[in-house]
Amino acid sequence: MADLTVLHFTDLGEEYDRLAVLTDFVQRRKEQIAAVFFTGDFLEGNPQEGREVTANKMAQKTMEYVATEEVRAAEKTLRQFVQKHVRDGQFNPDTLGEAERKELEQLLAQQQKLIMEEVNEHKLELKNDLMGIVEDSYKRLATEFHKFPCTVFATLGNHDFTLGYEQFDPMKVVFVDKANEEGLADDEVPVIISRTGRQYIIKGDLNTWEVPPFYTNPAVKIALEDYFVNYSSGYSADFLSQAIETASDQEEKKNLVHTGGDLREYQRKQRSRLGSPAEIDIYLTHKLPHNDAGRTDIQGCVTGDITLEYSAQAKAVYGGHFHDGQVGKHSNLEKWLNEMITKSTVKETVEGVEVPVIYLDPDEPWELNPGTQYFTITEFNEQKKVEAVTVYEFVCE
Repeated sequence: MADLTVLHFTDLGEEYDRLAVLTDFVQRRKEQIAAVFFTGDFLEGNPQEGREVTANKMAQKTMEYVATEEVRAAEKTLRQFVQKHVRDGQFNPDTLGEAERKELEQLLAQQQKLIMEEVNEHKLELKNDLMGIVEDSYKRLATEFHKFPCTVFATLGNHDFTLGYEQFDPMKVVFVDKANEEGLADDEVPVIISRTGRQYIIKGDLNTWEVPPFYTNPAVKIALEDYFVNYSSGYSADFLSQAIETASDQEEKKNLVHTGGDLREYQRKQRSRLGSPAEIDIYLTHKLPHNDAGRTDIQGCVTGDITLEYSAQAKAVYGGHFHDGQVGKHSNLEKWLNEMITKSTVKETVEGVEVPVIYLDPDEPWELNPGTQYFTITEFNEQKKVEAVTVYEFVCE
């Protein structure tokens, strides 16, 4: 019998059907599952066609402020310019002549200027409205998360806002990327008590630099930038040093230097908050420390220094961000699982269903990201080591 059993899911993006499946699953197994792990994102940060997510609501509200006659006229002029230069059904600005490029730049600048004038004129009202939308979204999510019969240990993700920290009952949802921020006593550091009474210490951080494109919208940025998660958290000092050294544009170099300053301050606070890496049993973070394993599409910094440093001695590390998932050195869970299932010669019965067993290299790190298609159940033995991970797939019926 396992010493500790936990469920992990990630990147919810306001998919309430998925959340309902999970709360029901845990309710029916509440004697076995000691805790739930969630590694962001609670929210969906970009507008989605056909969905009423937070970003859609913010976009609609923003348009109420900026859709003036002057802005509409500027947008119409811009559309006419684009239509005039469509070739073979596409608009490619790289094919424009010098005079046309300057005209496009002027049209874009004029549109931006008019939008910024409206945003700045209504900044306070816009901020209150967008904050209200975000807080209402987190309150709705909190209602559902509070249905779990055990504690949820969580981090925010790059689509989230720090407003989310305040909307959950701290006795039901513990944010490990914020825990011990005020210098809590040792007995207040997040722990899970296992079946045999062992304490599993859980810590974590954000580890993300990816700003959702919609959050660069001037209205969203001006109104909510104070509540953005720390996007310096996903950088390493070496990466920024090299980027500063090779930057040719002075404005870009200036921004990188500023980010470097933010990173140093962030790392100082995190090291003070997290304490000793040696005491950590389980680590949660939005992006796994080695999220480039098996990937060739990683652009920018792979992972932050804090995540690498503090997850190194953990028995298991849980993350998300990449929706196709990862186990150890293997990304794209669906493809990898299908390949391994065809090779598996061992079967076990789980809840009355015969399933294939996949064995991993014993030296392979237990870095787990179920992606959006799966969730996992992890069983730890009495040495606090991972004994087995069962992968469940969400199926629409």
